Amino acid sequence: MHGQALTIELDSPDDWPGFRAACRALLAHGADPALVRWRWPDTRGAQPLGAGVDLFSSAPQQAMPASALAGLAGPGEAGLSLSDTQMSALRHACMHRAAGRFELCHRWLARMQARPELRLDALDADWRAIEALARPVSREIHKMHAFVRFRTTQRPDQPE
Repeated sequence: MHGQALTIELDSPDDWPGFRAACRALLAHGADPALVRWRWPDTRGAQPLGAGVDLFSSAPQQAMPASALAGLAGPGEAGLSLSDTQMSALRHACMHRAAGRFELCHRWLARMQARPELRLDALDADWRAIEALARPVSREIHKMHAFVRFRTTQRPDQPE
């Protein structure tokens, strides 16, 4: 995985489990985040979307499914220990619609693996960008929990 570009295809634009498994394997094998592109299928049936799409390439770029990387690294192989707050921020940042969110999260994780003291640096530029993506997602999740209510309805001749 060293020295050559790699495109990872996630199952969806918010595929946190796929990103996490693939990223764990990439970190365990020392893949350079600058050479990794992330993409996902377009739900409208068009070409795959994501930062890994090259508009000027004459040949379509082959992508490796994130699930194929899941078996390459066992738990803890990447050597990272994140707090619950950091894991939550990463998960929420991956749910944002910003184009480079997966590259950003992968780059920060790779930097943190190389320099574990970054874990405590709240002013790191990448971490601040991750928090900026996570904040509106967290707010929307809170609004859904706080304000959206479901109630049971009964229609004649149909189950609840």
